[in-house]
Amino acid sequence: MTPRRRVWPVLAGLLLVFGLCAAAAARPSFGVKAMTYNLRCASCDAPDSPQHWSQRRLLVAALIRRHRPDVLAVQEAERAQLDDLVDLLGEYAWTGVGRDDGEDRGEITAILYRERRFALESAATRWLSETPERVSRGWDAALPRTLGMAALRDADSGRRLRVFNAHFDHQGERARLESSRLVLREIAAAGASSPVLLLGDFNFTATSEGYAVLAAALRDAEAAALSPPQGGSETLNGFGRFDGRGPKIDFVFVDALARVRSHRIDGGEASQRDASDHHPIIVEVDWP
Repeated sequence: MTPRRRVWPVLAGLLLVFGLCAAAAARPSFGVKAMTYNLRCASCDAPDSPQHWSQRRLLVAALIRRHRPDVLAVQEAERAQLDDLVDLLGEYAWTGVGRDDGEDRGEITAILYRERRFALESAATRWLSETPERVSRGWDAALPRTLGMAALRDADSGRRLRVFNAHFDHQGERARLESSRLVLREIAAAGASSPVLLLGDFNFTATSEGYAVLAAALRDAEAAALSPPQGGSETLNGFGRFDGRGPKIDFVFVDALARVRSHRIDGGEASQRDASDHHPIIVEVDWP
């Protein structure tokens, strides 16, 4: 016969587990609509080019407004572009720093969020290099690259969301691989108690080693989606010149507890292809 003094701790443990499960089941799910979008930098094109930001800003704003994400991760954003979007959209704040000086100069891996939905708790930027806490270029990268990070607090539920926005190098294969490893270290350092979103332009495809590193620790939202992914597989569109045959180099990754309700690449109509040389990805994700 099992001694009584051993039975009670077991029963108490079972009651605790059942109680935690019941509490989790009773708590409403935490849902977020998120979007990643490489805007193409304002200085990438001559002022008289039809692809200059002055000719695209309204198209970009209209696209974002149509989806109205709670969280928006943008790549190649310059300060003037972010100021334009804040003015045009009217409900977003943002966090991030320029990659060239840690302030305003250069491209920003900015994280925008709806101010009525979220409050910014903390933010930081890491350079994708051997010296991530200072302005630097890493490994065989052609350019400085950054990871934007933000902890957002939901106004209604009090839940915290950790958002990571990455832009990997377009040339350095080793830099992309090492950047994947660095990103995972930063996510681990942030702690696993909160929902995690990793979004960005990774400049690799799903067959690369850098992708495999991330997918071993996180889940590709497209593969994890509970409904069939929409919009094809092209995210790099070259302002429409790839005609739907461009590669997918932009991704959204989620943690193990996330429930991805939908994944969509918005290729839009022909006129929308003038907005940027990338298509955005929009996901709807729930957490228990």
